[in-house]
Amino acid sequence: AIESQKEFKSDISLSAGNTGAMLVISRLILNTIPGIQKPALAALWPNDKGMSVVLDLGANIECNYKNLLDFSCMGASLFKSLFDDKKPKIALLNVGLEENKGSDILKKTFSILKKNSLKNFEFCGYIEGNHIMDGNIDVIITDGFTGNVALKTAEGTANFITKSLKQSLNKISMIMSY
Repeated sequence: AIESQKEFKSDISLSAGNTGAMLVISRLILNTIPGIQKPALAALWPNDKGMSVVLDLGANIECNYKNLLDFSCMGASLFKSLFDDKKPKIALLNVGLEENKGSDILKKTFSILKKNSLKNFEFCGYIEGNHIMDGNIDVIITDGFTGNVALKTAEGTANFITKSLKQSLNKISMIMSY
């Protein structure tokens, strides 16, 4: 599948298999866009207003500021290719909204994004995990470790709520049938 992309016989490859293996094979065969050091795993994340793009979700446990800047451009490009009706709003996932919070890498990335007026997206600062689903930010940028923890936490919470609701509805149904 990846070879067919390299030969321009297909546009994309999909896999239900091992994500890490797919990423490594893709990087070896397709390489990266010139100037981009690392690929990122991105996904659409549902929110109150539609969908956000979130990246990185696990490809890169450690990132430097250049990687996060690259992810910002890649995420904006992905969002615009899917939802070309507006200039995407981008934020960095962090432990607070204040400029002085977070790791040195996040603060440096914030500083660079704040100073640069890039034409393909609007930088909105930081976003905390509890606001990912508000829908005010279109592209959420993070390292693969934090992104994967956020993703797995959201998946686990959704599964817990679904299971609890089913159990509650079954109890109510049993009571109502008496």
